[in-house]
Amino acid sequence: MVAAQILNRFHEYLEKVSHYQRVNSLLFWDGMQRVPPKGAKGRAATAGVMAEETRKLMSSNELKEYLDALTPVAAELNAFDKALVHAASREYRFFSRIPGALYRELEATKGESIAVWDGAMKRGEFAPMIPYLDRLIQLNRQMADCFGSAASRYDALIDYYEEGMTTAQLDTLFATLKATIIPLVRQVQEKHRPRPAFLHTPVPPAVQDRFNRRLYPRMGVDPESAILCETTHPFSFTINLHDFRFSTRYFENDFSSSLFSVLHEGGHTINSQNIPEKLENTILGGGASPAFQESQGRFYENVIGRSSAFWETVYDDFMEDYRPFLGNLSARDLYCGFNDCRPGYIRTSADEVTYNLHIILRYEMERDFINGSVRAADLPALWNEKMQEYLSLTVPDDRQGVLQDIQWPYGRFGAFVSYSLGNVYNAQLFNAMQKEFDVYQRVREGDFASINQWLGENLHRYSRLYTPQETLRRTVGGSMDAKPYCDYLTAKMTDVYQI
Repeated sequence: MVAAQILNRFHEYLEKVSHYQRVNSLLFWDGMQRVPPKGAKGRAATAGVMAEETRKLMSSNELKEYLDALTPVAAELNAFDKALVHAASREYRFFSRIPGALYRELEATKGESIAVWDGAMKRGEFAPMIPYLDRLIQLNRQMADCFGSAASRYDALIDYYEEGMTTAQLDTLFATLKATIIPLVRQVQEKHRPRPAFLHTPVPPAVQDRFNRRLYPRMGVDPESAILCETTHPFSFTINLHDFRFSTRYFENDFSSSLFSVLHEGGHTINSQNIPEKLENTILGGGASPAFQESQGRFYENVIGRSSAFWETVYDDFMEDYRPFLGNLSARDLYCGFNDCRPGYIRTSADEVTYNLHIILRYEMERDFINGSVRAADLPALWNEKMQEYLSLTVPDDRQGVLQDIQWPYGRFGAFVSYSLGNVYNAQLFNAMQKEFDVYQRVREGDFASINQWLGENLHRYSRLYTPQETLRRTVGGSMDAKPYCDYLTAKMTDVYQI
């Protein structure tokens, strides 16, 4: 076969993989809806079969033959085909290097662990999780060993999620963040400002939903291509470039939860809308890395949605729905309230500033138990110690402490860092955009289109064409830098709290 024939068949093969991935997404989406509870076991079995078939496609001899033929000539390929070869090679290495027995045991242990965690979480008892976490840690160590020549086992897991990232880089990054955030939080707490009462004023979910459905088209989500649903946990999926699914959840006594999850998941959806059609039926449409994906949700949730400019532009529409419940609040009241900063036990409820300390805590613990110096039985005490050190909180029980997240019981180690990396990238993206126009002035004018256009032209169009660090270089003209993010948080808290 000549190179053109190989490329055509390679494209067709990866298009097939992309359709399998869509089916997996549809199955997951369906399972998160209001579906018959007795059907859970059957749905899980179907999803498991489809996931295994996808894994087989990404570790097949046929794919290996394409990669063996194309890798030696990759430098001669165009950017699109070169990226396809690179991305497929990474996936192939992951799936082919892990022995089938290890993969099956890991998946089985995850299923058992999640079931035990559900009961342990409800009772607030960590002890039942110890043997499962120890086993998941050991299996992840074995999996990391399969990946090859990373500096440490944890480096291998980190690289799977964030290509090219190392613990050395993360240690430096998080040290910089801690040096700014910990004293900044203490300065804020010295103000002794009470939590704004309106944040927990009861608002009927129907009212929240009415505003949210006006909000997401306004920010640029195409209502003809996207659907907003209610689920137990907010998330978003791209089925194709004209089918976007995203969700929120409603709490009567915490209306901001639905509001900011719509902004967050809407940001993800705008990112997906901007992906070039050429990438649609490939494995390149998912963004450069989880951190870049997360950055786009957090860009709209925090950089835009928690800005003074945003609350000035949506104020009239917001108050039209919310005034009967919240009273006569000003745009400034809303801006300051939604930027309330105070340490809390729960990561998913944390404010924009303290959130990063929750991620750093988990990163440091993961690094140490994957690399071998910490055991599962040590985790509650270590967790509580770090919560006291970083957030000055005494954890009352394991339900509000080490048990709170599903990621560890699910054996997903190395992915938490994406959340903080996304925050850091956001500040760099904002500064790059600010060089071309006054971003917050555009927000005040309700001009989200120019913001989305800039993101589309400078970030979204690359998707997974380049490595994360090359994407960052092309977008902001440099490498990862925590200083813009530290400056952003400091400036916002200085404004909100007059410190």
